[in-house]
Amino acid sequence: MTEQENKVLNLVRARLRLQNEELNPLIESYIPEIGWRIKNYCQISNIPEGLEFVWASMVIDVLKAEHSTIKEIGSTIDKSDKSIKIGDTSISPAKSSASNPKTVIDGIVLNYAVDLNRYRRLVW
Repeated sequence: MTEQENKVLNLVRARLRLQNEELNPLIESYIPEIGWRIKNYCQISNIPEGLEFVWASMVIDVLKAEHSTIKEIGSTIDKSDKSIKIGDTSISPAKSSASNPKTVIDGIVLNYAVDLNRYRRLVW
């Protein structure tokens, strides 16, 4: 792993408050993939320091979406029903039905488009 990927790994572990070192290989498998997708989306060859926190947040979102059954990761997910009711109208968050990892990761990349667009380059 590169120094930058190690920084992202440490951010992910700190934010999820993970004590179990056995989860490192799982986390390390997503860091280069999300990094590659950031580079691909932004059309850049190196990820700037300003995107390291976004990178870590994206890895955390993938872990929560794909591995919520792992006790340490699942315990960080707020499972309360956050429905909003105003008058006779009620809005509830959509339940994720995507089980395809590619679909999940693509959705997460697009969710962070606002942060990534600042670093996006045009390709001719």
